[in-house]
Amino acid sequence: MRELHTEFQGVESRVSGRVADLIRGSREIKLYGIEQSICNDFENEAVTISQKTIERDIRTHMQWMKQEAVGYLFFALLCGMGAWRYMYAGLKPGELLAYLTSFIALQAPLQQLFNIATLGGAAEASFGRMNAVFETLSTTPDPKETQAVPPRGDITFDDVHFRYVNKPVLEGISFTIPYGQRVAFVGPSGAGKTTISQLILRLYDPASGSISIGGVPLQSCNGSELRKLFGVVPQAPYFFQTTIRKNLLLVRPDADDETIRRACIAANAWEFIEQLPEGLDTRVGESGSTLSGGQRQRIAIARALLIEPSFFIFDEATSALDTVSERLIQDSLELNLKGRTAIFIAHRLATIKSCDRIIVLQGGKVAQDGSFAALRGQEGLFREMIEADVFGANENI
Repeated sequence: MRELHTEFQGVESRVSGRVADLIRGSREIKLYGIEQSICNDFENEAVTISQKTIERDIRTHMQWMKQEAVGYLFFALLCGMGAWRYMYAGLKPGELLAYLTSFIALQAPLQQLFNIATLGGAAEASFGRMNAVFETLSTTPDPKETQAVPPRGDITFDDVHFRYVNKPVLEGISFTIPYGQRVAFVGPSGAGKTTISQLILRLYDPASGSISIGGVPLQSCNGSELRKLFGVVPQAPYFFQTTIRKNLLLVRPDADDETIRRACIAANAWEFIEQLPEGLDTRVGESGSTLSGGQRQRIAIARALLIEPSFFIFDEATSALDTVSERLIQDSLELNLKGRTAIFIAHRLATIKSCDRIIVLQGGKVAQDGSFAALRGQEGLFREMIEADVFGANENI
């Protein structure tokens, strides 16, 4: 029974994942006009799970039939043995009746034991799948004795190497970001920009080398406590299917309405929030589907500003905004980022020009490092990217 249910749950998991994938991709399905082929895919998955369900039920009933067949067989043997003993060995009718009655009475507890074994097999299969998740080791385990991360400290990468499975991403990266500096990481796709932000947040640990904040190695710190010092705005922020207010309060449960309003104003989000039917209590759809891309991005920025962190990481934070909104947010960030470290992973010229320093990555290494004016005036990858208009519309370069 355990093997049977393990096999069925594996198929069910695959089919459920496929169906969930189809639902999440409903917008793209309509964009490409592939409704019919997707319907066919869905029908095939439905047939697969239906057939597996029927197969599971048939095989389960076969196990029950085996148990019942054994019961009937032994009852027949008992009757035959009792009849032979009655005829040839002097067994009395009352004794034969007692044997038969005892056997019948024994069937109920035996049936219960079989039920327990059957359900136990199914439960064990489910528990095995759950346990596989629970026992999965963290890629960044916390040390037994942790050190506190200084809330104000320089971020230092010292000869850091990192790879995803067998794909090298960073090869001997070294740099220091003084506290309070605004730094932009630029470079071709796959150069390692986002990987650097993930290493700083200790979502991964480097293969070799060290990363420290204020001289404290990140591998000696509690990951959760470290990440509380950062306000992070990802390129595709996630929102829970609840109200805007609750999505903001996730990062700071004690924030009052005035604090929330100030953070939203700073992120240029309050203007559209107050026009919503229920304001902050307006519910957003799954992953914030009822909001536009720009609105989601501005709420994500407000969420980062709300916790008033020591460090900020913006991963293409203004990529979904129009030029006017981007300029307004840049102005607000000028005020909110003073005295704090801000790391930008950017491809927008307006973001890069406002930074104190630009680190250019190429092939997992630091190709150039300097201010916008300095890098623009020297030969190298950064100048080539500007001349190729990689950062978009060579505006006022």
